[in-house]
Amino acid sequence: VLASISVVKELYDNFSVEEALSQEYRVARGQDWCDRNDAVGTIYLRPQSHNLVYSIVSPLANAIAAGNCVVIESTKPHQALSSKIAEIILQHLDRDTIAFVEDLPEPPSKGVLLIDQTGEIPKIHASSIHTPGSSARVVALVDRSSDIVSAASSIVQARTVFGGNSVYAPDIVLVNEFAMKEFVQAAKIALSESIEETKGQDITASQATCEIAGIGLTEKELRGSGADVVVRGDLGTIAIVEDRGSSLLQRKIYGACLILHPVRSLDDGIDLANLQYGTVAPRNKTLLACYHFGAPEAAKYTTQFIDSYASFVNHAPIELTGEVQYLPRN
Repeated sequence: VLASISVVKELYDNFSVEEALSQEYRVARGQDWCDRNDAVGTIYLRPQSHNLVYSIVSPLANAIAAGNCVVIESTKPHQALSSKIAEIILQHLDRDTIAFVEDLPEPPSKGVLLIDQTGEIPKIHASSIHTPGSSARVVALVDRSSDIVSAASSIVQARTVFGGNSVYAPDIVLVNEFAMKEFVQAAKIALSESIEETKGQDITASQATCEIAGIGLTEKELRGSGADVVVRGDLGTIAIVEDRGSSLLQRKIYGACLILHPVRSLDDGIDLANLQYGTVAPRNKTLLACYHFGAPEAAKYTTQFIDSYASFVNHAPIELTGEVQYLPRN
């Protein structure tokens, strides 16, 4: 019991509300947050019978401190003690955060970390560090508080550089509906400037690559998927998709084709990004990356709630879009 109290005391003493808030609002102050760590989501705990109180309290306290919910399996050899511990804990902590069950459910493939202290569950269920696959999608979100011209230039470059073959090129650009007209105009200019810059260059290789891979979208395919083609040329296409049921919002986009979709607000953009590409069923896939364009306060909000392996504020790094590579999952 003393060891359990010591764990809780150490976590409490090391926690600083001021430091936590300072870290959370770094993006709002225009600062990097490279050491950010997100909670797993849910912890499944199967405690060992030996020293049962500590086996439950220690991982429980650490999991809560890290921002997780916890599901604890009651130990059958010590059912009475487990029930008493559960009674005490549930009297003092939020029941929406902690649950005690007789048998743990099968862990899903994502969002759950299993802590098995018994050694009886196969290691195949263990959480692991992984690198996202190339099929993971990329979103750019443009708020009306952003520098529209700069955002359009950065996004057009990210989508069209090297024929648009980078897996980090934005598959869909969610633009605030009040800024859509200005963004389209700026994107047209950025695309024309890109064409001027490539005059005289040999682009045959990138075009051939697109053709061989079958990743170019014809105007017929775009219109058949509900897209309004704004501009189409040898080095790039810009199209607007109004219908949220369009297949273009559900797939990975290759080639120099910029797909735009209007959103009503930041919350609408967050919901759509997570629904089409992220945490909301049925897709249940984390974004490979998300480019956030807007005021620092707006970017702080969107980076916090859009589920992506990497977030970039007011830029799309050429180191990513100019080379086919992957960021490892921390």
